[in-house]
Amino acid sequence: MEPAPCIRDGGMRRVHFLHIGKTGGTAIKHALAQAPCPAGLELVLHGHDMALDAIDPADLVIFSLRDPVSRFVSAFYSRQRCGRPRYFFPWSELEQRLFSAFPTPEALALALADPGREHHALAREALEGIRHFRRLNRWLIGEDFLLSRRSMILFVAFQESLARDFEILRRLLDLPASVALPTGEVEAHRNPAGLARQIAPPGEEALRHWYEEDGRLIEVCRLLMASKGHQLIP
Repeated sequence: MEPAPCIRDGGMRRVHFLHIGKTGGTAIKHALAQAPCPAGLELVLHGHDMALDAIDPADLVIFSLRDPVSRFVSAFYSRQRCGRPRYFFPWSELEQRLFSAFPTPEALALALADPGREHHALAREALEGIRHFRRLNRWLIGEDFLLSRRSMILFVAFQESLARDFEILRRLLDLPASVALPTGEVEAHRNPAGLARQIAPPGEEALRHWYEEDGRLIEVCRLLMASKGHQLIP
């Protein structure tokens, strides 16, 4: 989503929102798009294709993160529905093969865990080739780069504590209390309740290995927020 909800001239500092998929970013963007311009700042709300290395280091950045396994599960179900009801993006050829072979995220994870299992190669191909399953380095580049840009990171929210974290962000941006996260399923782009989200231990271990760097990047961000005094480490 570009452009920003408002544009200010006269040397205002830009604050960019990086939209990392399936981390609560749609809800945050929905709220910020309705917000008045913060004093002295210009909000720029990006789509999924903007990465940290494409942003001027003199600007500020906010983004949200999520546990890698939970994010994978959410991405799986979102693409299984072709993004409905908020969006509709038809399956690619790879996604057609994926959802024909794997009815649940657990089925994919267990195939990933066992090289001898049918569709193991397809599980790896899907994780590499479907953009909703991207690793965080697509947006954050890598641990060293992220640390080199720590001064531009204004705030990181975490999907697991999104309501609390958005209140912190709202205060940081000096936005009125009326600016709030959406409560509707469609506006927030949430998966329906009642889906099978559990992953058996071998599958979860395989996913955590696959997203190992994501886990390190999330920990770096938690420590960074703790050092800024915005976020306590759970």
